[in-house]
Amino acid sequence: MSNLIAKTIGTAAAAAVASTILGVTPASAATPGPTYLATLGEVGTIASLESVDMNGYVLLAGGPGGGTELYRTNGNLGSVAAVKDINPGNAGSAPRLLTRAGSTAFFVATTAAHGRELWRSNGTAAGTTEVEDLVAGAAGAEIDAIAALGNQVVFSANVQATGGDEPHISDGTADGTQQLKDINPSGSSTPRGFTTIGGLTFFSADDGTHGRELWRTDGTPEGTIMVEDTNPGASGSSPDELTAAGNVLYFDAVTANGSEPFRSTGSAASTYQLKDIFAGGGSSQASGFTQAGGVTYFSARSEAGGFELWRTDGTPAGTSLVEDILPGAGSSTPNEITALGSKVIFRAGETDDNTELWTSDGTAAGTVLLKDVRPGALGGSPQRFVVNGGRAVFSANDGVSGQELWVTDGTIGGTAEVKDIVPGSASSTPTPVGTVAGVVVFRVFFNETSSLWSVAPSTLDVVTSSTPDINGERRVAKTLKADAGAWEAGATLSYQWLRDGSPIDGATASSYKLTTSNVGKKVSVRVSGAKNGKVTGVRVSSASTIKAGIQVHRPTPSIVGTAKVGNTLKIKARTYDSGVSKSYQWLRDGKAISGSSAQKSSYKVRSADKGHRISVKVTATKTAYESFTRTSAKTSKVS
Repeated sequence: MSNLIAKTIGTAAAAAVASTILGVTPASAATPGPTYLATLGEVGTIASLESVDMNGYVLLAGGPGGGTELYRTNGNLGSVAAVKDINPGNAGSAPRLLTRAGSTAFFVATTAAHGRELWRSNGTAAGTTEVEDLVAGAAGAEIDAIAALGNQVVFSANVQATGGDEPHISDGTADGTQQLKDINPSGSSTPRGFTTIGGLTFFSADDGTHGRELWRTDGTPEGTIMVEDTNPGASGSSPDELTAAGNVLYFDAVTANGSEPFRSTGSAASTYQLKDIFAGGGSSQASGFTQAGGVTYFSARSEAGGFELWRTDGTPAGTSLVEDILPGAGSSTPNEITALGSKVIFRAGETDDNTELWTSDGTAAGTVLLKDVRPGALGGSPQRFVVNGGRAVFSANDGVSGQELWVTDGTIGGTAEVKDIVPGSASSTPTPVGTVAGVVVFRVFFNETSSLWSVAPSTLDVVTSSTPDINGERRVAKTLKADAGAWEAGATLSYQWLRDGSPIDGATASSYKLTTSNVGKKVSVRVSGAKNGKVTGVRVSSASTIKAGIQVHRPTPSIVGTAKVGNTLKIKARTYDSGVSKSYQWLRDGKAISGSSAQKSSYKVRSADKGHRISVKVTATKTAYESFTRTSAKTSKVS
């Protein structure tokens, strides 16, 4: 939308119009919250999530139409501008693998003349240059992985003249760019997963003899060696999920025990399996290694259950299941595990469609649902966590506002939607692209157009709140009242009653009279507390299943007439609730009299009734209300 605005009325006015349409907060406003970057109309569609924080500005891939080039934010985040048109024309250079090494950003870009090669940039047009044309001509070096090693980068490049796809290193100059080692002389080692810890960069590679194993380099040819032949033989251990946690590398590797978690600090002795989690040759497929509070968390699968949250201190004895969030064979599938202080936050759920926000301190008791963002069968799908200023901003969907920007400080009261950027049920789908000086830069996608925004998580104080409660009998026709509890002074409270997690139309008062549509449903109340300068706090009460109503008029029938053979007995008129259906059963000495004639509102006494006592049972039914049965007193003996 904002790009179309800019094309129509000019960039200068685009921010003002976007503010009116999208509720954008201008960059100069004092009120904390997400801020629209005013010159986005010049950038157009941010088609890639590639970005790198350069400690003062963000470099990112973007551009109008399908082609992308290198762009940057300015120091105060007031604008976004193109750095250089690397590959003029509609195709763009498609910058990828943006990686910071020292004060230089390295990346891969494509030009018509040289194909896909290694480039560098200091954020200026003059300082954005191709490092070296490793493969002469338009073919390119097919660079697929880059990692910083000090002020240099280690990367993969397919240069057939020097041995195929092998590890390379560069200091940003042509003379300082070289192959580190021809690991597989008979072909390509295809190095992948570059991860740096201190002065070592780890990666997986296949030397043609041992299969794909764990390698490391210190940036020199002689210091580029295989760490350990973890799975002896030509098949290799296929190290995957290489992750730095402190000074330890964690990864998943395949042995005779299947795919299991390993650790290494760069020596053969320090490289070993942490635990055979899925015993008997099965694979635990460990992933998502994240360190918080001295503990490394990860997701893994055991033979007794599905994918759940595990922890390790780097030793086999210290590797254990944290909590079986979804007991049994099912999987809660923890993913996007992110450190927030001494704990982790992550999303988990029974299926990909009902994930919610969880937190853990490494204990079973401390592993809890942090926020049920979207109560009911559909989850809030929290994702794309970025931690900054002691808080995490992320994207989530509460079922009302669509996928929007949220914030959490790791507590339920400090977790709330920051802003419904695209008002209503439509989604802005915020996606982080980098951080600058305590400010998170993120992308908003709406109406087939992307825009850039920023937010400082440290400014996102949430209104102090309390978990609401509900007073009243949980039955149809009864009135429930919300007890909001203690909220921050000056907060303006609003209410929304929910049925199975979805808003009930028109139910926005502090009380709600239960209707027949609530029978068997779970009803709760959502309380929101708004205060100028703060993020609105939102809390939801526990949900209660609503029972059927109780009929007001529940009379006991009585019989009119003389109990004599040939006479007709009738039921005396009584008052019942409107809409009630009644059924009848006449009784002889308390036992049902057979035949349809004994199931009407009147009964002709038979000769078989002589000497017995007659009574009648009436059953009253009404939709969404409890049925009830009453029996009259018995007559005298039939004469």
